[in-house]
Amino acid sequence: MPSQLLLQFSAADQLFAIESAQIIEIIPLVELTQVPSTADYIAGIFNYRGDLIPVIDMSFLLFQQPAKELICTRIIITEIEHHKNKYHTAIIAEKVNQTLTVYPEDMKQHNLANDNSPYIRTIFKYKNENIQLIDINKLVPSRMIELKQAVNS
Repeated sequence: MPSQLLLQFSAADQLFAIESAQIIEIIPLVELTQVPSTADYIAGIFNYRGDLIPVIDMSFLLFQQPAKELICTRIIITEIEHHKNKYHTAIIAEKVNQTLTVYPEDMKQHNLANDNSPYIRTIFKYKNENIQLIDINKLVPSRMIELKQAVNS
C-alpha cells in the first residue's frame, strides 16, 4: 500500500498530524484581526492573498488553553470541503517542525468513540509516540464556514 505524508504538530504537548495533501502553505504567526462574538477557539482572521481566512487555535479548541507563541508555532493554511464547496481556513499549531511518512497498516483505528471529537480519525504510534490524526474537514465547525462566508461577502 502507498505511504502517506503527514505534518506533525503539537497542541498542549500532545502530538497530532494532518495529511499534507490538505495543506496549502505554512506561515509564521501573523497579526490577526479579532472578530467579536465568535467562539473562543477562533483566534481571529487575516488576509491571505486577498482572501480573509478564519484561524482556529488548535490548543484552545482541544484543551481550552491558547497556543504558546514558540519559535516553531505556525499558521497552517488548509483547504477543506464543506457541502461540495472548497474553502481555505487556517489553524495555529505549536511545534510544527516534522513530516512523517506512514503506511496504512501502521494506523490502527481507535475505538474511543467520542461525539465531542469526531475529527480524530485515528491514533497511531510513530517512534514510540502516540499521534492523533486529525480530519481537517471534520475539525472545522459549520459556524466557522459561516464566518468565512460572512467576512468575504
